[in-house]
Amino acid sequence: MSSLLATNALELGKNGVILDSYWKYFQKKQTWFFSINPTLVGATNRPKFFEKREHWKLLNMYQRTILLDLASLSSNLAKKENLEDTFFEDLYFVYVNLWPYNLYAIFWDVPNSPGSYLSAAFIGDTIYKQNGKNFTNTKGHYIEAKEILSEHGPLSSLKEIDLVEIGDIVCFNKEHMEVITKITKHASSPHRFCSVGAGRGFSPYSNAADGEARCDSYIQSRELAHDGNQYFRFK
Repeated sequence: MSSLLATNALELGKNGVILDSYWKYFQKKQTWFFSINPTLVGATNRPKFFEKREHWKLLNMYQRTILLDLASLSSNLAKKENLEDTFFEDLYFVYVNLWPYNLYAIFWDVPNSPGSYLSAAFIGDTIYKQNGKNFTNTKGHYIEAKEILSEHGPLSSLKEIDLVEIGDIVCFNKEHMEVITKITKHASSPHRFCSVGAGRGFSPYSNAADGEARCDSYIQSRELAHDGNQYFRFK
């Protein structure tokens, strides 16, 4: 099962629509991000109909806000009941091309450090993609790194690094979580691993922001024995 979790994580990392929404949420340019999980608190579904300008009146404020954000239009337009044709054309384009029917916008208050939510969202969506189970806390949010350290919930702690496998979850410095996708063991140097998560680097278009697994051969944080790492496995 663990290796399948790694496969799902790599597939999720290739979903540019989701990762772009992470970046904008992280930059506090919008108050939502996309998820494949419709059961999360604050989840908003794609409108069933938006082929005519008159359909705007049928949308709730959350759906209007999402379309406006995707079209880079002012959120003040969400309060308008009648749209000009030019605005509708832009909104219809993003409705068709930038909001897949199987993605849900998650409205969570943007914290001072949005990365903790996004780290949890990536892990939570990966688990949900695998078996439909919710990796959530009592608030209906995905469990964050600081919460899994208590060893409550669906993850079990791995006390020995020799037990770590592909598909296990690494927690870096009690702050950020990723899924391990590859482990390389060396006879004369530290064992290392590759992992993938929600990180987008300093720009969504940089080399570190393409959603691929990162190995960082010369960065100690991806050494299995690094003191700042803790490892977990989905039960």
